[in-house]
Amino acid sequence: MIYTLDFEIGSNTSEPGRITDNIYLVRGLIYKIEFKFPPGCAGLAHVCINQGVSQIWPSTSGNYFASDNETISFDDLFEITSEPAQLEAYGYNEDTANKHTIYIRIGLVDKWEYQARFLPTIITKMRKLEEEQEEAQYKEVAPKIELILPFRANREL
Repeated sequence: MIYTLDFEIGSNTSEPGRITDNIYLVRGLIYKIEFKFPPGCAGLAHVCINQGVSQIWPSTSGNYFASDNETISFDDLFEITSEPAQLEAYGYNEDTANKHTIYIRIGLVDKWEYQARFLPTIITKMRKLEEEQEEAQYKEVAPKIELILPFRANREL
């Protein structure tokens, strides 16, 4: 699921008078976050995301994302444990003439769905490790087999 918020921040707002909007989510695992700053923001529009009193993104409390004509996008693992859940977007805008809209996107899946995405990779790695271990064990015992049964030691793995 992708949750979105078009977060409009009026002109000439200060950090103490910052704008707030809410994002409502279901229980799950947030795996991807994006903040799109359109052209014209000029690094003057600032945004952060909180859950209650705890700031989540950026992780450094009191800091904000700000940019111009850029999408700040990153993977994360943040679990939403209760439902309905609410995240708060906070922002302020130092541009004295123009309001700006920051586009926030949050990717969320059930924990099991997230694990299922990586499970095939893990199984493949486990099988390869198992094959390598079997090959190493065979190479270790092959000389002993050669002594007992010379025709068996030259088999292909």
